Amino acid sequence: MKTNQSRKLNLIVVMIIGAMSVIGFGCRSHLTNHTYYPLSVDYARTFSDMVKAGQYDYINTYITEKNFPIERPDNIKSVNHIQVALVCLNKMINTDAVLLHIFESNMRPARIEELLAFGEKYPKIQQDVAIFSLYSSDFLRYIKTVPFLYRDVSGRTLEVGFFESDWNEYNCFLSVVR
Repeated sequence: MKTNQSRKLNLIVVMIIGAMSVIGFGCRSHLTNHTYYPLSVDYARTFSDMVKAGQYDYINTYITEKNFPIERPDNIKSVNHIQVALVCLNKMINTDAVLLHIFESNMRPARIEELLAFGEKYPKIQQDVAIFSLYSSDFLRYIKTVPFLYRDVSGRTLEVGFFESDWNEYNCFLSVVR
């Protein structure tokens, strides 16, 4: 069980990662605009099984099913096959503009279960960019947060970041094609 001190340290690390990405620290994205991927989401799995399948080196303790619940569609009993796009706008942009771009492109932001399936199937992509799920969100100390995949010194991470943010060229947004 993590102590309050280690939770504070985790939050500070997230803030530093955010600050590093705002100033352009990290790997330059080789992806431009939208890159499409086939994806299967297994709704028969539990949240915990979905997280474990990603084999992350670090998982923020705030990433739980209570904080980011899975939306299990009524008409899907097991596996749902979808097409997702990694939307990389390669410029400084705010959250509202990102969401507008996603919706105008006939997509919707990915949910946590889609982000977890993506991290499991395409683990190397988070080596180059941070991949955010803007659909799934929760409040941590009155600040709206979203889950994301990233690579830091500890390896592949499943982390939380701030929803209201100024995003840069190292931030990409997983979206589901309608």
